[in-house]
Amino acid sequence: MSYDYIEKCFSILPYIPNHVREYLCNYEGSTLQPKSLECYGVVMMVDVSGYSKLASNLAQKGSIGPELLSNSMNGYLDKMIKIILSYNGDLGDAVIICWSIEDINKYQYIMQEEYEEMKLALLINAIRCSFQMLTELSKYTVEIDNLKIDLSIHIGLGVGTIFNVHVGGYPGRWEHFISGNAVNQVATILDFAKAGQVAISIQFYKQLSKICLMSNLDETSHSKGAVILEATIKNIKQIFISKKIFKKLPNIINLINIKHNDYSNIPNMEKEKLYLNNLSQSSYSNQNEEVKSIILKLMINELKYSNIMYAINEYIGIIQDKRISEIEGNFSYTNLNSLSNKYTKKMSENVYNMWKEYINEGALSKIESGTKNLIKFSELRRITTVFVKISNIKFESSNDLSLAQESLDAVQRALVIQEGILRQFLIDDKGAIILIYFGLPPLSHENDAQVGIEAALEICKNMKRVNDNFTIGVGTGITWVGGIGNEDRADYSVVGDSVNMAARLMMKAERNTILCDEETYKLTKDIISYKFKGTLLVKGKSQSIVAYQPINTTIIPIHLPKITTEIELIGREQEIEKIEELLVNYSTKCEGKTLLVQGVEGLGLMPLAELLIKEAKKNNINTCTSVARKLEKTTIFSAYKSIIIEIINICQVLQQKKPLDNVQLSAIEKTQNDLCRYHSADSIRSSKEEMQLFLQDKLSPRSNRFSISSRPRHSIIQDVDSSFSFDSTDTDHNNLKERRLSFFKSKIMETLNYLGEDPNLVFLFNLMFPNIIPGSEDINDDDTENKITEFCNLIIRIMTKLTYKTPLIIVIDQLQYLDPISWKLTELLYKSPAKMLICLFTCPESYYSQKEKGLETLKNISKSKRTVNIVLGSVSEEAACEIIKDLCTIKFQKKCTGVSESILKVIFERTQGTPIYIRRMTTWMLELPQFKLNNDGSLTIAQKDDNPVDIETIVPSGDIEGIVVAQFDKLNSDYQEFLKVASVVGQFKIIDIRSFINSKYKKDYEFLKSEDECDIRNSETPESLFKNLDKYGFLKIIYQDCDFWLESIYAFSSDMIQKAIYTLNTYSKREEIHLYFAHFFENEYILNPERQDLLVSIFEHYSHSPDKQKTKEYLEKVCKYFYKLKSMQEAIKYYRILFKLFRYDQYSTEFMSVGNWTLSEWHRQIGEAYLAIQKYKEAENHIIVSLRLMDVRVPTGGFSLWWLMKKINRENNIIFQNDFEPNPINDLKNEKKNKVVRGCLLILSKIYNYLHKQNSFKLSIKMALSWSSRIEVDIKYILILSMYSMELIASAIDDKRNLQIGIAAMNKAKGFLDYYDNNISYDCLLIHDSLAQSYFILGDWKNSLIHWDTLINKSIKLNEVALWDKGVIMKAFTEFHSGNTESCIKTSHEMLNKRRSWKNQCLAYASIFMDFILQNEEEDMTPVLSMIKNLTELTEKMNSTNYSIQLVFYGLVGQVYYRFGVSLIDSVLSGLTKIVKYLDRLGHPSWGALISFPHLLDLLYYSYFKGIYLTDTKERTVCLGILYTLISLLEKYFASYLICIPVLALARGLIYLISGNYDLAISTWKTGLIDQNEEKLSNIRLPYFTGVIYRLIKIFSLDPVEKENAEKMNNDIENTFSYAFGDIEDVPLEKRHTCLYLSDSIRDNIYIELLNKSCVEIQNNKSINYITQQQNILSLDMKSNLMNENIHRGIPDRSNNLLQSIQRNKLNITSKNM
Repeated sequence: MSYDYIEKCFSILPYIPNHVREYLCNYEGSTLQPKSLECYGVVMMVDVSGYSKLASNLAQKGSIGPELLSNSMNGYLDKMIKIILSYNGDLGDAVIICWSIEDINKYQYIMQEEYEEMKLALLINAIRCSFQMLTELSKYTVEIDNLKIDLSIHIGLGVGTIFNVHVGGYPGRWEHFISGNAVNQVATILDFAKAGQVAISIQFYKQLSKICLMSNLDETSHSKGAVILEATIKNIKQIFISKKIFKKLPNIINLINIKHNDYSNIPNMEKEKLYLNNLSQSSYSNQNEEVKSIILKLMINELKYSNIMYAINEYIGIIQDKRISEIEGNFSYTNLNSLSNKYTKKMSENVYNMWKEYINEGALSKIESGTKNLIKFSELRRITTVFVKISNIKFESSNDLSLAQESLDAVQRALVIQEGILRQFLIDDKGAIILIYFGLPPLSHENDAQVGIEAALEICKNMKRVNDNFTIGVGTGITWVGGIGNEDRADYSVVGDSVNMAARLMMKAERNTILCDEETYKLTKDIISYKFKGTLLVKGKSQSIVAYQPINTTIIPIHLPKITTEIELIGREQEIEKIEELLVNYSTKCEGKTLLVQGVEGLGLMPLAELLIKEAKKNNINTCTSVARKLEKTTIFSAYKSIIIEIINICQVLQQKKPLDNVQLSAIEKTQNDLCRYHSADSIRSSKEEMQLFLQDKLSPRSNRFSISSRPRHSIIQDVDSSFSFDSTDTDHNNLKERRLSFFKSKIMETLNYLGEDPNLVFLFNLMFPNIIPGSEDINDDDTENKITEFCNLIIRIMTKLTYKTPLIIVIDQLQYLDPISWKLTELLYKSPAKMLICLFTCPESYYSQKEKGLETLKNISKSKRTVNIVLGSVSEEAACEIIKDLCTIKFQKKCTGVSESILKVIFERTQGTPIYIRRMTTWMLELPQFKLNNDGSLTIAQKDDNPVDIETIVPSGDIEGIVVAQFDKLNSDYQEFLKVASVVGQFKIIDIRSFINSKYKKDYEFLKSEDECDIRNSETPESLFKNLDKYGFLKIIYQDCDFWLESIYAFSSDMIQKAIYTLNTYSKREEIHLYFAHFFENEYILNPERQDLLVSIFEHYSHSPDKQKTKEYLEKVCKYFYKLKSMQEAIKYYRILFKLFRYDQYSTEFMSVGNWTLSEWHRQIGEAYLAIQKYKEAENHIIVSLRLMDVRVPTGGFSLWWLMKKINRENNIIFQNDFEPNPINDLKNEKKNKVVRGCLLILSKIYNYLHKQNSFKLSIKMALSWSSRIEVDIKYILILSMYSMELIASAIDDKRNLQIGIAAMNKAKGFLDYYDNNISYDCLLIHDSLAQSYFILGDWKNSLIHWDTLINKSIKLNEVALWDKGVIMKAFTEFHSGNTESCIKTSHEMLNKRRSWKNQCLAYASIFMDFILQNEEEDMTPVLSMIKNLTELTEKMNSTNYSIQLVFYGLVGQVYYRFGVSLIDSVLSGLTKIVKYLDRLGHPSWGALISFPHLLDLLYYSYFKGIYLTDTKERTVCLGILYTLISLLEKYFASYLICIPVLALARGLIYLISGNYDLAISTWKTGLIDQNEEKLSNIRLPYFTGVIYRLIKIFSLDPVEKENAEKMNNDIENTFSYAFGDIEDVPLEKRHTCLYLSDSIRDNIYIELLNKSCVEIQNNKSINYITQQQNILSLDMKSNLMNENIHRGIPDRSNNLLQSIQRNKLNITSKNM
């Protein structure tokens, strides 16, 4: 006896009913056979009321619903099981229990009277059990959140004949169920009982009346052959307390009394019994809890004192003189200790092998993989459930066994093909019910819904041959999968609403049809054809559900091409070329070759195989194909069965005879199943679908030999025996079998004879087709190995000879699943001289086990010179694009020409270039409304202005997760557990996961040991073992620790993989793991507070645990941590969670559980974070709330605003009088508040500055200055002072006092800044920016340049790119206007070289161009052409939507057009029109607009000299529009700028010039000469504009002195500043004219035509909010969310004929219909 098998037996013992244990331990045969064992017994059925309602309600909670359901029911079922086992009930199923004794003929020496006594004792035991269950399990309340449902039970009892039925067989799966008259009784009466009642059959009632005076029982009612009882006090006393019940059981009571002395530990409860007898209230449910407790104790005590089932077994032993040994321990119920004594001696390998065939594959795989306590195992899985109801099976006698067996055969044949798990077989008076699951490991698939429906269709087909009265229901959904029960009796179950749904649909289905739910339909509608069956009302659902009837597998999928494999072959051009070349060479030279194609699933193995077969037919080559199956890996020659049948067919055709047709093959298959139905190891496993696939015109002619497929195929039966038919009815069933087998044998013998082999060798084919050749030697003979070798050699000879007669290709797919003997045959084949082409398709070598025989053979084949190797990898991005294009073409019925690169990138990255993944994800994606096919045929995302779509958030991994789960199920079970834990962490150290597994699971896996801990005898290190276990590459290494490998850091290869594995954990398991790691990282953080990087991990783990207080605590720390890091996006993310966690409106001040000060801080920080990412509206809202929480209000209008402004101005005036020296207070509390309020106001000032809300900015900055005056000087105070000074200077047009205050504030800020010269902070940058702008407004170029330089240098150190950009371009602009053109060019080139964005390139070229036209003579066209070329390239790359930058760009376009006559864009006029619109839309002073002014003035004056204003054209209108809107903009926003003085003078002067008023024009120009009295020319502040003005005066002045002076000044400026304004040609009086008299009406007409409004001043009437909403990003470095997407066009030279083929098919269908 092997102790290993004893341990194995005990591991599965709880999952096997008592009867099955006994039956198999005493089984004498070598092979299990269907059996029906008759006995006598009592049957109990239990129904739980409220379960369906509970399941339906919990299903609405999403994926956690099944787990909550299982948690609710497990405790309930555990109680039920314990009660049943305490009464020694045999649980065949959770709801059917029986107590039985064998037929009297089985017991020697037992008299009839004694047998009758034992039968009556069974009744007492059963009714006692039912009453105890009613008392303990009625009104069991389940409360989950707001859901409250009462569970209760009602019970049915019947007595009589019972049949213990054993059915099953191939593929080694057996089921036990009970049936018979007793079962039928209970099934009929069960529903008569209400909650808390037990219904007993009339037969039970009659038997009970023999031992119990029925008048002493409370009978609630009689109903249709049933008596209804309740667990009343009276009934409990009669059944449990009264000794009269044992009056007619003398032998039983005698044994109980004998044992009484052994029960000394059982208390005497006489007082309680007396108390019970005196109770006046009869109803148990109305008693208080104390009374109920006493009653329950009495029941349990009585059970211990008078264990009836023990007494029966003891009595049988006494009579038989085989007294059984006394059972040790507690007699309350049979536990594992007693079972160990009972079964240990009988346990063996044979018993274990038989026992395990009664356990479903899901449970068995878990147990055998090392899951020691399956009851504690649980996970969430998407499961497809199939219920089959067979109504015409009425098991009334043993003769009904054959129909039950045939029905189960029909189901199991389908399950073998589709890899489903048989869960249960039940029979009652209404028929049989078979329960099947798809998706349980180890038989899970990437689309189990499809597999389940295909299996249901196959079952439907098979079942019609057996009977014609069945229905099938199919449901799919997330379910809880795991062990239920306890250590004594357990089961591996699936719990979920979808399981109930499948059962309900089964009951609603029409006869011989299938119904499925909507979820199953959605997952399979592309593959399966359905008929919509409308809505149905089912039990447990308050609303009707949608149902569908599957018809068959769709030949042409709905959303995929007609041949889906064509799409998966895109990008495989090189591989296809190899295959085609190989086929052509074989067709012409007929040389033996081997093709070996390796690749993981989804890369196109199967499509390539199908392509090869298709191309082989084109080349007239016969092809024999086979697909190896995982389940057949231990069945010898399994993969070659279909190939041999094909060879027989080829030989039949070569002999001008008809090959075997489908009917014949089905008959042969049925005959074989009849002969070896119960010998699962040897039976044929090929499906009918495979047979059909292999037999559909596989023979193709060789033109230079003979034609085969072109000849009509007459029935071979007519040649052999015209009277013989496989469809005929033969009364002699055995004779029919023999004739069928004889026929197949004759075909094999004919083939052997035709190929010159001895026909007597036919017996060897029994190795491949067991028992199909009667009379041959059995496969288990001692000489088997020799026979196998002989048979292999025979096959080689047959194939070799056949290849000399006709071309032959052998194709084997899924080579990795070959059985060892098939591997041997394959190796012989590729070494043979046969002139055949062997094509093998397999997973890569890395997927094979190192110990696997096939790996060595595979390597040898791969290295052979005769082998052509193809290794499939991921397809290219171009190929992925083509796949998506084809799918789009089919979806939209319009040719797709390209795919957005953002879409392509996400799909390509997430699918890792795997064609099948790309196809599946794309197909799913195209169902979403966000994706559209544009008019140009490009696939893009439909964007919205207010809600831009992020591709990353809407393209999940889809059903690729199903593929990941299928791969996960193939991994080592211990490694699976490791990955489940790791998936909760994400990125992890190996040692951290190990610590959890060690502490929580008490396991020590070999692959998680250090090298010091591992056994030195092991050849493989733990690290290499760990890496080898990850055969699908789920993990990637982040950090490799070479010294201690357990410290290495790993992460999942993709988020999709992590998510797929994570969702397999139940919610309770997730909580357990999360809580462990929360404590783990928290302890590390407490020990080392500097490790704030741990805060996120701590929070994330706590957030998935029940500890909500810790969650909030660490979430706040995380928010502050990211705020401190200035990681503002993350800060916002977590602050939003924080607000939500407290169930708080983020813009409200009502927050009861948090103080105002803390809440204000939260709002301030999130507001500042929003400001940093330029979301100004959100920032403004949060800052205002923060101020309000500190009792500081910022009014928006009305009297309160007027009053506050008056107060603030008074306070600021006092500050000015104190020379802006603050007056700090000593109160620390108030000082802290002042700082916080000041900080909020400063943020608000920045927001309003960016939003260009000038009035709001003034108020907030003045308030900030007021609050700052009570604090010591710091960098914030200097920033506020600098912003305050800039605001006063910029707005001080005529207000000298404001200008005086502004300059004083500016100088004070600069003075304070000297103390912070070494400070490098963002605030410091803003200070220099404000001071530089203030000096620029005043025209102090020197000081302005100092601050621009400082801003540039410090921006580099802080990596503030936007401020660096502004500093460089404004520095260049300032240098230009200061006359330092050389420095301007140098600075502009620095911008050009360092920043490649279009915006920066445009601004740089703008400065360079102005310097260029001032320093180059226009006669030299070489530099002109070079500059125009650069500007042309700039035009081609334009991608900015910033109004200010576009002003500069179109100003350049107009300038080049009028200066040089060159059009940089297609429509210059359209570009000039945009200038008008942009000038009008600008609602604030923008530095981008400042830069555009020289260009705009230049194009306006050159357009004048070109005569544009002389004719009434659209061009003149546009130029005038530019002029008017420019003047309006200058007057509104730039009047205080020094640079505005000459610009405005030149613009206004042009109006007079166009009107012909030359004198007024000249006098206006002169107003722009701000330094006309400056004696030193180098001190002129605006030399460029000054030179332009003098040039114009020289041209148009009639005063000789004035002309001479102007010419002199112009020349002096050119010489001083190295300018070249060009030759000055006077305009004589006779050439002067009036172009157009510009009146107000002309101006209004221009506005109406270009801007659709009467006057530009209308803009003043717009609200500030309206303007700023449109302009909030104009002067910022922001990109629009509505950018034009780059479109990927796929493989350039690939022609796409898919749409044409679809259209042709449509036309053909239309024409046929017509």
